[in-house]
Amino acid sequence: MFFRKIFGKKPAAPQIKELTLDLLDEQIKHLKEDRSAEAVEILKPKVDEIIIACEGVKIATQIISEAELTEDVHPKLYKMGNEARRLLTEKIIRAMDGVNRPRDLTWQSLLDFNDSAARAVSLVAETSAAHGRHVAILFEKQMQNLFQSIHKLHGLTIRLGELLNEKGAQLRELDRIASLIARQREFAKEVERLRVEEELLERREGVLSQTLMEGSTELERLMKCDDFKQLESLQRELLELEEGMNHLRNAFISITSGISRPFRKMRNLVSIGKHPLDRDLAKALDLYIDDPFEAALSEVDGLPMLNALLLDIQNLIQSGEVELSARERRKKLERIHELLKTTTLLGIQKEYRQLLAERESKSSAYKQSPLLRRKAELEKSIEQQKLELERVRANIGATQTKLGEIRHKIEENRAELEKSSTAVLDAQVKLVD
Repeated sequence: MFFRKIFGKKPAAPQIKELTLDLLDEQIKHLKEDRSAEAVEILKPKVDEIIIACEGVKIATQIISEAELTEDVHPKLYKMGNEARRLLTEKIIRAMDGVNRPRDLTWQSLLDFNDSAARAVSLVAETSAAHGRHVAILFEKQMQNLFQSIHKLHGLTIRLGELLNEKGAQLRELDRIASLIARQREFAKEVERLRVEEELLERREGVLSQTLMEGSTELERLMKCDDFKQLESLQRELLELEEGMNHLRNAFISITSGISRPFRKMRNLVSIGKHPLDRDLAKALDLYIDDPFEAALSEVDGLPMLNALLLDIQNLIQSGEVELSARERRKKLERIHELLKTTTLLGIQKEYRQLLAERESKSSAYKQSPLLRRKAELEKSIEQQKLELERVRANIGATQTKLGEIRHKIEENRAELEKSSTAVLDAQVKLVD
């Protein structure tokens, strides 16, 4: 109370003006039009003064152009001064004629007029500096009048430039506010676009989630049904058959490994022509050296080619045509005799073929099962939907991040817009939707 008595009443709070973006845009446009018209009205007399000053410079220049000497001067000085007068008057008249006199006075025509006047004054100043002192030797008084006219014009153009800068700063601020309004609208459009994109992605996410759940439920139900359990049992049987076949293959290879070296020595004799073999036996020999089990599978029941090769190699070892140490010779002959005597290899061949036939039959039934095809289709579909769902969710996250960034920019731009608008509208501006 005490301070109020000393300093007077408390200043009134600024008026709060709630405006939509469109209303603010409209007010800023009207304000710019008013400020432009006001500036034109204020600056019109300055333009008139400059035009009159330009005419004054032209008249002073014309007087110099028509002036005659009142006293004698040295011929060389006269010649130099007269040439300088010609150049001076031509350039100044051309500069003054180059000033764009506005027909309709607008803000832009004011700017154009100021630019042309400033260029003209600059050209006149350069011309006066270059030729003025030579002309002054002949026509000192007339040059003083010209300099005074130029000085006056220069001062008027400087003042016009200052006023244009002052008024221009106000108009540029209004243009800046207009650009903030345009930016706010662009931000709003971007938010709307991103919101639509987010909504579409969320719908897609919902559809994919539902489809994925339905597919997973169907797959789970499929794998629990009795028919599928029988299919799994068949799969286990196939694995057991495969294990049995591998066991037979390894057993055959192990049993025949002892005759690999004699067979290679026999092939060497055949290759150098010391032991002839018919084509079928020679081919069988190569097969039993490279892959004995596949060679046995390629034979008919009873392994006649293998038996013939065993008898042949036995004779070659006994005759000494295949050279081996005494110990190795005895062991190889015992091994060959055992293979010829026993039916182990024949049993392996027979049992393997039985297992192979059984596996092919069951494998065909397993692969042709509609349940298996449906399971594969469901698993492929579920995997694709999971990948698509991950991609959609990643896009949703990216879109939401962009939305957050744009909304933050909107708030920053809104604050700057309210602050700048408050300064030019003389009211506390608050933007409303």
